[in-house]
Amino acid sequence: MPEQIFHEQTWSDELFIKFAHFIKANCGININLTKKDIIFGKIHKRMVALKIKSAKSYWEYLQNEQTINDYQEIWNLFDLITTKETFFQRYPEHFEILQTRVLPELIENEKKNITIWSSGCSTGEEPYDIAMSLLEYINENKSYVTGSIIATDISDKVLENAKIGQYPDRRIAKLSDKKSKKFFTETSPEKSPYPFAKRVLEINPDVKKWVTFSRHNLIQDEFYQGIDIIFCRNVFIYFDMETQKQIFYKFFNSLNKGGYLFLGPMESLHVTETIFNAIKINNCTIYQKPL
Repeated sequence: MPEQIFHEQTWSDELFIKFAHFIKANCGININLTKKDIIFGKIHKRMVALKIKSAKSYWEYLQNEQTINDYQEIWNLFDLITTKETFFQRYPEHFEILQTRVLPELIENEKKNITIWSSGCSTGEEPYDIAMSLLEYINENKSYVTGSIIATDISDKVLENAKIGQYPDRRIAKLSDKKSKKFFTETSPEKSPYPFAKRVLEINPDVKKWVTFSRHNLIQDEFYQGIDIIFCRNVFIYFDMETQKQIFYKFFNSLNKGGYLFLGPMESLHVTETIFNAIKINNCTIYQKPL
């Protein structure tokens, strides 16, 4: 690691604040000075890749008109900063609620084509979990409902991995034997992105076909419309209160009347919860747009 890159003057608080403001303006992530060493450590990886020898020079590179217009380097930076590690059956109670409460209610209200948005989908575990729940519901209830799942993330890298749909042991550890046998196929670790894993499963085509992956920035891009269910879990913890408020209102407008919003257990609607109906089921709270 080149010592001049980590010289105290190079990594000043003033420069960090510039990067922090830039990151928040472009992808909404709120970063404070306590994360300085972590963030600059990640930025350093881009500097090495580009053979840029100082943080100031990298900052100037980001502000270059060509870099801004191309935008690829900005996405590369966001790829490093955003947390991507997740796993299947994260908060399984949400998928139980989806199958036992939300889907039956929508179908009872004559909804035959259900559109679900998995926002901040990372490497695809969440939207594939949703697809499995949808398939289980259809099979168990002999339902003729159709559906589609829009899965979005800010990171191109995680979306590419999601499209491949191969997962190592640590990410499939909470899958039941029933789900792993029904919806996955065992594949050789050596032929996967995880050659050192003990076990790798690949999601089956009949699950994949329900999901469409696309890059989406919650801060800058237009929101989808006509959505019945939104999953956006463990995303808002990175945003400040004002940014959360803006996105929640946009989600509200994205949803059809009677549509549902699922958040992570540590997230809540705060000041915007009055426009949603908060529904408590067991130890979970989900949110519904009034009919």
